[in-house]
Amino acid sequence: METHSDPAEPRSRQDAKLSKARVAASSPKGVVTVVYNGHGDGLSLELKPGAKQRYESETMAGFVTAALRAADRAVDALRQHAVDDRDDDTRPSRAAANMDVARCFGRAT
Repeated sequence: METHSDPAEPRSRQDAKLSKARVAASSPKGVVTVVYNGHGDGLSLELKPGAKQRYESETMAGFVTAALRAADRAVDALRQHAVDDRDDDTRPSRAAANMDVARCFGRAT
């Protein structure tokens, strides 16, 4: 008996995993924390207690921007990792995979 697999099935499983995934990223000093799902949808933005009174508006804006950018990079890395787990990873080694993730964060390990 011949069976045909649906090419959309791995993608739908991947989408379900990304929907359930949670990515948290913080600004410098942990003043702002952002939580996204694996698709990059914002779920929450939290301020460290007392941060509003401690920092000026411009500084707070910088912290929020830094946390959002860090979360974006983390989601990009998670998506890349999800694609790699679909058995289409052509990189020669685990070290190469780690370098690819590090590049998403703007640095190499």
